Amino acid sequence: MKNQFEEHFKNLLKENEQPFDSQAWEQMSAKLDVTMPVQGAEGAQNPTGNEGIQGTQITQGAKGLSSLSKLILIGTTTTAVVVGTIFTVDKLNDKDVSKKTEIVQTITPGPDTKGPDNIGPDTKGPDTKGPDTKGPDGNKEKIIVKGVYDMCLGTKQTITNSNAIDLIVKSSDGGEWKIPSNSKLIFTPKTSGIHQIGFVKNQIFEEIVEFEVSEAVTSAFEYEDLEYIKGIPTTKAYANENIQSPVWEIVGVSNPQKGKSIEANIYKKGRYKLNLKGNLYGCEINETQEIDIPEYNLLAVNAFIPESFDSKKNTFIPFALTQREVSFRMIIKDPRDGGIVYETTETSMPWDGIDRRNGQIAETGVNIPPYVWMVELINPNPGEPKVYQGTIKLINK
Repeated sequence: MKNQFEEHFKNLLKENEQPFDSQAWEQMSAKLDVTMPVQGAEGAQNPTGNEGIQGTQITQGAKGLSSLSKLILIGTTTTAVVVGTIFTVDKLNDKDVSKKTEIVQTITPGPDTKGPDNIGPDTKGPDTKGPDTKGPDGNKEKIIVKGVYDMCLGTKQTITNSNAIDLIVKSSDGGEWKIPSNSKLIFTPKTSGIHQIGFVKNQIFEEIVEFEVSEAVTSAFEYEDLEYIKGIPTTKAYANENIQSPVWEIVGVSNPQKGKSIEANIYKKGRYKLNLKGNLYGCEINETQEIDIPEYNLLAVNAFIPESFDSKKNTFIPFALTQREVSFRMIIKDPRDGGIVYETTETSMPWDGIDRRNGQIAETGVNIPPYVWMVELINPNPGEPKVYQGTIKLINK
């Protein structure tokens, strides 16, 4: 093996053989001695104490090199590009198994101009798409329905469709009403329950809004029998406790007034309409009931007994005047001649049947007509007549 290697190397040298220059050889040999000084002339002491390692394996220098080695070094310094040949040797059969030749060139790359990161900052900036303006459902946001509220059976509402598409009203029992685009529907429900308003998209109904239809109210209010509170005729009515925003009105008598109840004073006999408007469970209330008002006429009796021992029966004055705080003037006339039989402004001074013209008991009998009384109120209540009148008959005991 060794012989083959030396033979091969000699052949390479023969191809590049040059005349021997002794002066050049001495100069090159001197340079090698300077750059590769000898660490030990004879061999350094084995630092590991291993006597098997020779001193020449530790010490190196130009003087320790053979002529052949120097020639190899000289060759490598004179060539810019080195052709290296690597041999892989099969030690078993001492044959050359493979050979690979590489061209090795010394390259000096300069400073790295790329920098740590020449990509630079992200110039894309923040997301310029902006928020999603479509919303959860673009179709529903654009559709407007007006006039929709909870209601009752027996009432109606006008639903306005100002959109470019048709709308549909659906009841809980499957009923449907169509509202064409840009039109109105006067809706009168047929059944109670939840109703929906929407449109059909891809054969699927999409709801926009819903409202409730409640059962009709059978009685929104109740009223009490007429009472005379301090001599004044009083009618009271009470709304259903769940009615919201009740407004009362006695048609033709009083202006609308708000409240859960009403207390009305009606002085003239007749039949009146008591109306209540409001809202009950989302239902619009507009209920009217008729009430009968009897004759008031200051609660005056039409006869008395002047000779009775009962103080409640032997004088005359309208009873309401004794209960009210009102100023008045009462006169009693003889219907036969129009003469004034009696006059008073005090409830403590009722007529006792004496004709002031002669100081005698006024005439009575089958052929004597009843006497006429008239009361003029100085400060009547609102809506009350200023003058009341009637007849009074004297009865013999």
